[in-house]
Amino acid sequence: MNKLEAVKADFENRGEAISEWAQREGFEPRNVYAVLSGRNRGIRGEAHIIAVRLGLKPDPKNVMKEEK
Repeated sequence: MNKLEAVKADFENRGEAISEWAQREGFEPRNVYAVLSGRNRGIRGEAHIIAVRLGLKPDPKNVMKEEK
């Protein structure tokens, strides 16, 4: 199971709608769906923030701390 599938399964297991999570976190649901479908790789901007919050990418703040 890849990370995208694992995140989607986690939402399903918690019984939480992706759109509800997106709105609660202050994101447009369509942008979250774009990241989860792989249409947007989350390289920069809001898509990157979404990918970090979903656990698809490491948090740059934590990476910098680990390197020091």
